[in-house]
Amino acid sequence: MHTTGRGGAGHGAGPRSLSILLIVGFACAILVSPAIAVEISGKLLWTYTSEGDVVDVAVSPDGKVIAAGDQVYNVLLFDQAGTLQWKYQLQRRPLTVAVSYDGQHVVAGSLDGKVILLNRQGEVEWVSVASGVVQAVGAAEKGVPVAAGTADNRVSLFGEGGETLWISAADGAVNSVAVSSAGDAIAAGTSHNRVVLFNQDGREIWSVIRDGSVADVAISRDGQKVVAASSDSRVTLLNREGKIVWETLLPIRPVCAGMSPDGSYIAVGTLDGKVRLLSAEGKELDAFSTGGQVNGVALTTGAALVVAGSADNRVYVFEGVLGGSPPVTPMPTPTVPPTGEPTQTEPPVTATPAAAGNLTVTSVPAGASVSIDGAPAGTTPLALTGISAGSHTVVVSADGYSAAIFDVTVAAGETATLAAELAPLTLPTASGPSLPGAILLGTLACLLAVLGKRRFS
Repeated sequence: MHTTGRGGAGHGAGPRSLSILLIVGFACAILVSPAIAVEISGKLLWTYTSEGDVVDVAVSPDGKVIAAGDQVYNVLLFDQAGTLQWKYQLQRRPLTVAVSYDGQHVVAGSLDGKVILLNRQGEVEWVSVASGVVQAVGAAEKGVPVAAGTADNRVSLFGEGGETLWISAADGAVNSVAVSSAGDAIAAGTSHNRVVLFNQDGREIWSVIRDGSVADVAISRDGQKVVAASSDSRVTLLNREGKIVWETLLPIRPVCAGMSPDGSYIAVGTLDGKVRLLSAEGKELDAFSTGGQVNGVALTTGAALVVAGSADNRVYVFEGVLGGSPPVTPMPTPTVPPTGEPTQTEPPVTATPAAAGNLTVTSVPAGASVSIDGAPAGTTPLALTGISAGSHTVVVSADGYSAAIFDVTVAAGETATLAAELAPLTLPTASGPSLPGAILLGTLACLLAVLGKRRFS
């Protein structure tokens, strides 16, 4: 029962008092509002030009280790200043990279189904073979365990030494995975519109259906928050119980997503070359520009650094939230890496859009999932526009069929066509003899019956 609506407050508060109260309240709202209090630089600290499109990026929580994978088979490691520390070349293209929370390990997943764990010095610690094309990887605190998502609808967890701890089936190609620091929560996003959370034993904790293919997921360090970016242009935040906290609609389709380890900020990379920085409440705070489609994005603690990998062959590192942890300090001018490849410190004057073409994909059976360079693109029959000119890796997969991998070259202003015929995972086997064999057996049976009748008659 309300007693304050018409009591003494109505007599004692005149117009002047009410105005003062409103001003004070507004000032307090400004002081405590986290959206207004956030100060963002957005300054480009450095950029590195690779030999091919940058397919994914990752960063340690303190920002001291930045990893990237490119289309010319390289896994790259940089320090915070942008100096290339080492380059490791795989046998096939990497589609995904991850950095352990302690910054001491880098994981890469490749087109030939391999999961590779490297230490901070660029030395291989182990290599494991997954069940299919590795489209996503994630690593816990010290690089153990490692999760992998594959195009043949599997999520796998690998332990120390690379041994397989468990494999869980998904309802579609696994486009993305993310692992909590303790390894007790593994999030996955599938081409069949699901966000799934597994525990350390591979048991499904929950599954949430979205309205589009889940392009990417990210998880907070403590495993309490999961963010998902889907092909219906939505970004969704879920809690540890699988409840939707909020969802926001972007003006253009997202390709990738990242979350600061503390769960305070979210970054989304989109088709138009933008990295959109969101608050923990889903409000867009700022947007950073690259020169091509953003294929990978990652954040440090407090979003002090925003890292992006783009289809214009570049790794970008932006200064994000000022005062975020770790503190952002002026970075020295990077030296020329040992390979002789220059590291650029100045941003391009203008971002020139990359030349683009079109791609049409059909399949037998129809309705197969299609990913391009590790990013989900839709289901067949599929007509895509605005594909950057050059070579692309296209994976076509469907339930009950082996995934097919193609290297497709798209020319500027032209349409490339791909027709995929998928092979069943298990070929049907005859339950009895073939037709000629059946006829022969039937004839012999009749002959024996006639002979037997004559013998005993």
